[in-house]
Amino acid sequence: MKPASTFTADGAGAAIRHIFRHVPRCMQRFLRADSGYCNAEVTQTCIDLNVKFVISMCENMFDPIISRVSNWRRAKGDIRFRDGREAEIGSTHY
Repeated sequence: MKPASTFTADGAGAAIRHIFRHVPRCMQRFLRADSGYCNAEVTQTCIDLNVKFVISMCENMFDPIISRVSNWRRAKGDIRFRDGREAEIGSTHY
């Protein structure tokens, strides 16, 4: 628990390291997070620990880089945006 005025991702890198310290290296490691955790510390921690991750980005963060995504593919299953549009999945390095 954190005080109400604490930023969501404060200390997230340390918490992620602590959690994955208890996951055997032979197991696949995944992290899924909302946009509150979309920062360099969380991203670098996942990379350092060999954790596959997906983190939601707010439009003001992805808008400058969306044109660099070149490997789009249809999402598996029925994944839709809040407005009903079908989702696509792409990846890039931020």
